[in-house]
Amino acid sequence: MRNGRTGQAAVLLKSGKVLMVGGGKQTPFFGGSQSGPATISPEVYDPATDTWSTVASQALDRQLSPTATLLPDGRVLLVGGQLGSQPVEQSEVYDPASNSWTPVPADPRFTARQFHTATLLPDGRVLVAGGQNANSPTAAASLYNPVTNSWQIGPNMNEARCGQAAALLTDGKVLVAGSGCDFHAYSAGVDEFDLASNRWTRVVSLNAPLGGIAVALGGGGALFIGATVVRYQGDVEMFGPA
Repeated sequence: MRNGRTGQAAVLLKSGKVLMVGGGKQTPFFGGSQSGPATISPEVYDPATDTWSTVASQALDRQLSPTATLLPDGRVLLVGGQLGSQPVEQSEVYDPASNSWTPVPADPRFTARQFHTATLLPDGRVLVAGGQNANSPTAAASLYNPVTNSWQIGPNMNEARCGQAAALLTDGKVLVAGSGCDFHAYSAGVDEFDLASNRWTRVVSLNAPLGGIAVALGGGGALFIGATVVRYQGDVEMFGPA
């Protein structure tokens, strides 16, 4: 890339290119100071030419693990990653067609959030769950509607978690597993969100506490690869439907 960065987000665009956004030159102290204007421009990788190019910059600096989610219309929702004392969560949407960013109304319940998950649901909304909020894990979840450009308060998970993994299963439910964003937040707990009933259900726990990466598998299962913000784990677990 043209700029070295850590803690960034990456998303595959409908064009087949990859947008890399956020992150910083070095990992900042988690508490941090208030986020200011973005200092590192996003970049797009073009596999056809094997080149990187800079694109329009988002408004805010997002150094701590933001999420970038491809919306059904080809735009990208950028959430979180602001430093700890930011008074409100200020998300943004990127439009590759116009190479421009637009602000999203603030989710009124949150200060800056880091280490959360964002999952595109079958109905086109985005489920943003958990994360570190004011330096503590949170159980809160919100739903972003790209059609109305607005937030809906979602039901809380059964436990607070950050640095967790999330996967959209083939039945449309979202599996959120583990927690591991600091030295006191490890968990093996797993929650499943059902869009139809708008509620979370506790399901069988992981065999070991971990956060990290989740990959949905064919047949309704998911693969979890353990890793946390402060330590690497080599654990790999598979979740299968009943």
